[in-house]
Amino acid sequence: MILVASTCRNEGPSGWLLGPRPLHRGPSFRVAHVLRSYKVFTRNRSTGGLGQSTVGTLNRIVSHHILPSEGMVSTLRSLIRSLGSFLRRYGAPLWLVIILTLAIVFGLRQRQELGHIVATLRGADPYWLASIVVLEGGILALIAVTYQALLSRLGHAVRFHSLVGVHLHRIVVGTVTPVGGPSSMLVFVHKLRQRGVRPADALLAVSIKSVIGNAAFLMLLLPVLLVQEPSLLLIGSTFGLVALVAVMAAILVLVLRQRKPPRWLVRRLPRRSLRFVVQIRQHEIAPHGLIAPFTYLLTTKIAGVGMLFLALRAVGHHSDIQVPLIAYVVGMVFLLVAPVFQGIGFVEVSIAVALQRLGVPPAAAIGATLLCRVGELWLPLAAGIALQLSETARRGHRHIAVPAGTGD
Repeated sequence: MILVASTCRNEGPSGWLLGPRPLHRGPSFRVAHVLRSYKVFTRNRSTGGLGQSTVGTLNRIVSHHILPSEGMVSTLRSLIRSLGSFLRRYGAPLWLVIILTLAIVFGLRQRQELGHIVATLRGADPYWLASIVVLEGGILALIAVTYQALLSRLGHAVRFHSLVGVHLHRIVVGTVTPVGGPSSMLVFVHKLRQRGVRPADALLAVSIKSVIGNAAFLMLLLPVLLVQEPSLLLIGSTFGLVALVAVMAAILVLVLRQRKPPRWLVRRLPRRSLRFVVQIRQHEIAPHGLIAPFTYLLTTKIAGVGMLFLALRAVGHHSDIQVPLIAYVVGMVFLLVAPVFQGIGFVEVSIAVALQRLGVPPAAAIGATLLCRVGELWLPLAAGIALQLSETARRGHRHIAVPAGTGD
């Protein structure tokens, strides 16, 4: 037996009665009944004709029929925790299984087209393939030089080859984790801490690099909007990227400026964040000091377009530079929209479809896309994995050699 509000006419001052009434109808009737009673409650409350028993009964009605119970909330929280732990543990294998399944389905349905793609890749020009490898080496070198320039502005001298290794570690972590941006930043901070760089300075350097890197990509994205008729996704991504760069730049300016931060910001920041702000405010970073890092990162973006251009030449297709420019920008937009496992699957499909719409034959479009992604992602990933294995092997030999030396 559940107590609910039942409205009826009465001569009393309140004008309505509340009493026990069995519920034998569905949930929609109960909700409508409660809402109808609540309207009467608000009307009588304004006239002052409502007793304490009425208020208590109505509170029981709302708590039983409208507000979720504590058991429901705890169950929902446990389900969210279980889902989060499941994705953290099995997210990467599941994503790889999905990608492999889609690749197998495509291969079974498009056997003839797959044969053309394989033949196109086998007939790729070795000269252009070697050019792709060399260009990727140049991109890695420019990224390391960018880190070196930013860290030198913060008073740290880190060797070039060390920064190349740190960036390769970032690529590995950013690829094998579902959302690799925050994890790769933590790896960057940890590796530089081993090389004598304070965590606050390392985090500041990678944050500035992220801001000017997105600004450099905007330098490629805006001309594409003028050359090609933009889609809704491209327009929305442009506005989103502009907003992201503006917000991140405003935060950096707010933190790095010489005047004290606003009181509302200081009150809401935890102590650890306040210590971080105090540490990074010790540096004086002028805007003109970021021109060189911005130029380096803009060059890496242009080199990405050049890599797709070389891949098209490798598969025997000759096109104007605007074709790989538009396709590369579309692929990077999908990487920003779906930054999961370095956009594996999303970037390849988007670049291939963009190339086909720009007049590239399907076999050449898919072949060039795969070659570009091999040079841009899989070669650095393989180099990063090899670097990690070599470092693990060196640590193992060092641990074995220490007891041997002490025993003599």
